[in-house]
Amino acid sequence: SDCEVRKIGILDQKGFIAESIYYHESAIKISTKSEYFYDSAISYGAISDFNKALLSINDCIKNDPQLADAYYLRGIINYNLGLDPCYDLKLSEKLGYKKAREAIEAYCIQ
Repeated sequence: SDCEVRKIGILDQKGFIAESIYYHESAIKISTKSEYFYDSAISYGAISDFNKALLSINDCIKNDPQLADAYYLRGIINYNLGLDPCYDLKLSEKLGYKKAREAIEAYCIQ
């Protein structure tokens, strides 16, 4: 519900990551909305669990393959896993996510 989504956002902002992950996972069981997977990936990334973050962001992209910031986030997650982030960062930029340019310049050989 919208109330649960607002609660998740408040938990994220206040640094209650474990509680936030619990609510994200609960929301995903009820609905497969892309934003739930996206927010779950953010929460897992915040505690450096990049393997779970990658699983969540992959589900997000599977549900919404045009979500530019999801590719950006997957690129950042891949970078943190020691993988090449450039394909996702460049796709993110191509889809219109302006913040991707800075990451491309920092992490990708031009």
